[in-house]
Amino acid sequence: MDDQLPGSDNTSKLSNLKNNDQQTPTSQIYTTTPADGFSETMAKAGGGNKHAQVALVDMYRDGQGVSVSRDDTKAMDWCLTAAAQGCTIAQNNIGSMFDVGQGVLQDYTKALLWYFRAAEQGYAAAPCNMGSMYSNDRGMAQDEAKGME
Repeated sequence: MDDQLPGSDNTSKLSNLKNNDQQTPTSQIYTTTPADGFSETMAKAGGGNKHAQVALVDMYRDGQGVSVSRDDTKAMDWCLTAAAQGCTIAQNNIGSMFDVGQGVLQDYTKALLWYFRAAEQGYAAAPCNMGSMYSNDRGMAQDEAKGME
């Protein structure tokens, strides 16, 4: 199966993902173990598996995994690839990377746009991130009421 998670007993987890990947933290969606390794994750990501793509984002952003050093540019590239497939986790991550300037120039307008895309599709963390931007005067005039919406 193209988007099978590593390991042999992921059928129920995978069916839950297809129904609700917007609410599941990346660490619960796709984890790598020494048996799975970076190369298997890379192969699945290259084959279009958006969950593997997001796992690579985490690996590159945090410099974790076998022979993976931190590379924010690669993290953003994989985020954009997964986001193009409608992955709300990736869309929210792109917002976060623009919000703090990780791998890209800090751009609050772009951060808000990406958070909004993820929020529109039901990703629960995205409205919180948008609220934080409004409440803390990041990219727009501080608006406590708007931040609480």
